[in-house]
Amino acid sequence: MEQLPEPARSSQKRYGSSRSLTSLFRSEEFPGSPGLLEFRVVALKLTQLLFAIAIFFFLASIVVNTLKYELSYIRPNGEDRLLVRLFDLDSENNIPTIYGSWLLLACSVLLGLIALMKHRQGDRFRLHWKGLAIIFLGMSIDELASIHETITNPLHHYLKVDGIWHFAWVVPALCFVALLGVAYFKFLLALPRKIGLLFLVSGGIYISGALVSEMIGGIVASAIGEKNLIYSLVTDVEELLEMTGLILFIYALLRYVPMSIHTLQINFGYSQLDRFEKPTQGSD
Repeated sequence: MEQLPEPARSSQKRYGSSRSLTSLFRSEEFPGSPGLLEFRVVALKLTQLLFAIAIFFFLASIVVNTLKYELSYIRPNGEDRLLVRLFDLDSENNIPTIYGSWLLLACSVLLGLIALMKHRQGDRFRLHWKGLAIIFLGMSIDELASIHETITNPLHHYLKVDGIWHFAWVVPALCFVALLGVAYFKFLLALPRKIGLLFLVSGGIYISGALVSEMIGGIVASAIGEKNLIYSLVTDVEELLEMTGLILFIYALLRYVPMSIHTLQINFGYSQLDRFEKPTQGSD
């Protein structure tokens, strides 16, 4: 007798473990679930890799800024040397900036994938997922374009603030975070407990970098300026916290995807490139 493909619930049981080391993607489309894909990523291994890259950028920034401020590693005309421009976490349009933007974009893509499935399922929080996808896409663009920094000087002049509010863009940002917390309170409660906790922790880490550390940096900048090693170290910690929060959020999303999408499967660990195959009838 022909044996039909196992249902999505069984396939989730078979492929749900994320303990094996993986290296390649493999996508499987089940005849019993046309148009749907089951997704699996070794989230922990990927998270470790992303965090190792973040640590490298953090340490590299400390090194180049120590050279710059303590050993006068600058050009004769006073401009930063290439290594400083490439790895200073407080500089724009360099390698760490691109990496941070990529992390935000990865969050947006994963959120968009979940939002698509939630829309098809008619989930009551589908708009919340769509909203998060759009927000992270905007943050990814802002990371490259530094849009938020362009409003700092006008706001600073208008509000006439200094010290903790030296970087005045944090004022509307704090208001936005507060509104977001209210709007997403029930959404967080509806998540599986571990996933909800990961969302909260990752968000807390990110906000502690993007806003709290930024306010501490404002105090330092107001007192001794921005062109010194102390301020540089504050911004390095700020950027590390932001990257850590994003990486943990990516991990949470990767853990959540198999819970909400039972038909997308990405497996790593096959020796052949581009191994795409469909399970045949009679296989288990």
